Amino acid sequence: MGGDSLDNTCLAASLERTIPEDKSCFIDITGIEKLESLQQVTCSSGGLQISLRRIARKHSSGLTLLELVLIIAIVAVLAAIAIPYYQDYKDRVNVAAAVNDIAAISTLISAYENDNRAFPNDLSEVGSGTKLDPWGNPYQYFNIATAKGKGKLRKDKSLNPINSDYDLYSMGKDGKSSTALTAKNSHDDVIRARDGKFVGLASDF
Repeated sequence: MGGDSLDNTCLAASLERTIPEDKSCFIDITGIEKLESLQQVTCSSGGLQISLRRIARKHSSGLTLLELVLIIAIVAVLAAIAIPYYQDYKDRVNVAAAVNDIAAISTLISAYENDNRAFPNDLSEVGSGTKLDPWGNPYQYFNIATAKGKGKLRKDKSLNPINSDYDLYSMGKDGKSSTALTAKNSHDDVIRARDGKFVGLASDF
């Protein structure tokens, strides 16, 4: 029995010498199982990514008819709201510019009258004969002092002349005008009235 114990001891010693100290050559079964699990997850994730990419490509391939109609409707609503506001703003800017022009021309006429003791016969005598209003039409001038009759004088709703010295006005946006301020085509005129105390829209006078 002592001999068997000795043989076993010798066998164990022999095996210990045979096994190398560097154990990296041994295969770690646990690591292989983890690797296989990781590959499965990776494959699964890759499949998900591919599916998401396909969905994204399909969604971005073009708008549906309903989406297109909705976009057109939104644009139309915004345009219907914005265009009138812009046009109103543009009209107010043009009226303000015409008011400033008439005021400036009136100053030139006053200077001319001081120098000559008479009003000019036309705007060319004060250097404004070719000046156009914001709508591209020439300013209208009428010297009341040299007028024969009152037929061409601008008149208010009571048909009384709006000036006693001269008429100076823009025919406004429509480029049309009548002597009476109550006429429809005179409402948008920018006028000088009350001998210069009022300059603005005929509809506001």
